[in-house]
Amino acid sequence: MERVFGRNMLQIITNCPSCASALERVNDQLFCRDKGCPAQNTKKVEKYAKQLKIKGLGPATIEKLNIENIGSIYMLQNDYIIATIGEALGTKLILEIEKSLRTTVEDLLPAFSIPLIGKTASSKLSAVIGDIKDIGHKACKDAGLGEKATSNLLKWVDLEYEDIGYVFIKRSAPKQNLGTVCITGKLDGFTRSSASLLLKEKGFTVTTSVSKNTDILLNGGGKASAKTTKAQTLGIKIIDNIEELLNVIT
Repeated sequence: MERVFGRNMLQIITNCPSCASALERVNDQLFCRDKGCPAQNTKKVEKYAKQLKIKGLGPATIEKLNIENIGSIYMLQNDYIIATIGEALGTKLILEIEKSLRTTVEDLLPAFSIPLIGKTASSKLSAVIGDIKDIGHKACKDAGLGEKATSNLLKWVDLEYEDIGYVFIKRSAPKQNLGTVCITGKLDGFTRSSASLLLKEKGFTVTTSVSKNTDILLNGGGKASAKTTKAQTLGIKIIDNIEELLNVIT
């Protein structure tokens, strides 16, 4: 396909530069519809990692680890990650990947690049379902999704979700309240938000301040502070790392 402008000739490509598949023209734009296109899948992996805040999984690392699609993130062997990007960065990335499995439908769905399924649609769905496997015509209708968004979502569930290659760990309501935990300090291997998410999942109520209603102060790093002083005054149990806290309930 060619267009002539004066003495210059502009040639419009007909095949994808990445996978060589025939391009589809829609409203003067060209699209590659091949689901296996490397360029498309790399961009999807980048968006997924950014949406779920997988620290350390940027474009350069995705290329180094030869991550071809979202599912392959969770097929990576720990030894391979460490050998490829080094022990320090590799260990952190392994933890980040593990933490990304514990999320919400509201945060997870927009990460898959499904047309018309962004934050708003995912928020509506999260109000009526607790797991991606619960998605169906009724759930979409109850959530108030439009016809096109529903069609796109159900098609994705049928054709792509089962092939992702990993099991999404859904967050279910805890069976019991294990007490109130206040988080302070720097936690090894966790951000405040990921630690809070994990503890809530286990059955704790999480706060950011110490009071008479606090049962445990999770004091990352073990440094003394105003919160540790107050906790000692109130007779509140102080634990320095999240692993020790989880051992208390196992």
